[in-house]
Amino acid sequence: MSSSHTYRVGVIGIGKRGAQLARICSQLSNTQIVAAADMNPEHLERAVTEFGEIVCYDHHRALLDQEELDFIIIGTWGLERRVPTVDSANAGIKGLFIEKPMATSLADCDAMIEACRKSGTVLTVGHQHRWWPDYRLIRDKLRAGAIGKLTHGYFYWSNGRVGSFGTHMFDMLNIVVDSEVEWISGRLDPTSKPWPQWPDILDPAAMGFIVYRNGVRIALDAMEDVRQPIDILLFGTEGRIHILEDGANVSYWLRADGSTDYQDPLLEKPFELPAQPENRHDAGTLAGLAELIECIETGSEPSSTGAHGRQALEIIAAIHLSSRQNMQMVHLPLADEDVQMDLRFR
Repeated sequence: MSSSHTYRVGVIGIGKRGAQLARICSQLSNTQIVAAADMNPEHLERAVTEFGEIVCYDHHRALLDQEELDFIIIGTWGLERRVPTVDSANAGIKGLFIEKPMATSLADCDAMIEACRKSGTVLTVGHQHRWWPDYRLIRDKLRAGAIGKLTHGYFYWSNGRVGSFGTHMFDMLNIVVDSEVEWISGRLDPTSKPWPQWPDILDPAAMGFIVYRNGVRIALDAMEDVRQPIDILLFGTEGRIHILEDGANVSYWLRADGSTDYQDPLLEKPFELPAQPENRHDAGTLAGLAELIECIETGSEPSSTGAHGRQALEIIAAIHLSSRQNMQMVHLPLADEDVQMDLRFR
């Protein structure tokens, strides 16, 4: 497929987030938003006002039946993503960009991944950190031993929501730790209440421990009384790295040769981070959409796959399971009825 091809894009679920994804996609010179499906007529009315002469449908199956599309953006709630994803793959759509969380059960993730595998559909999950150059560089430098062998760390964030927000956070942690999780011990906050805009959905705060297969252990605190920015502090045998405010501020410390103490302040950083775009969340999404097109054209694998989306959800599911079992260790991978468990967060 030639790079001069104009990609016809459909949007399933064009509410607030779906419209934002369509808006970002429209910045690409080789895409055109041509159709949208949503069960809420107000969402479709707003989409016509903003995007012009797009064709609107009240159900995604009508969109798939009537439109010739190159790829689809799915912006529905997580608990409503399995069916349109599987139907789109079965209809032969070349690529899918799915908003996070990928789904709210591992069984849904598995069905979505399998449908895309069978059809050859490129499946991209919208975890923006996977397209941020600074997180890629931090991962690569840690792999290369910038602070020695990674051993342990601490991870905080301030707004709870271990599901809908945690999916981003755990994916981000998976990037820099660069391993799969071995076991989890966690506790949900019993005092958590639903957010006012979603009174029927409870997505509580949480705390606990995450241990990876490479031996790295992480203490997690995402309770609602945490009052500090997103904060990852990682320790290695030769130093430590502090990622604060979602990567906006990074500090390093290294040990002096043969010493058990840290040099502070560090006079020479082990690496420099690239400059950040003004709106890095949208910039990451834009990079992901551009990469999706490249994957459609070349057959390459996206940076944020269905497997990555599933791994983030599996951590969330394991925290729920451990909390139900008085913080007992839950070993991954999960199996049997645990895969079927639907967490029902947004």
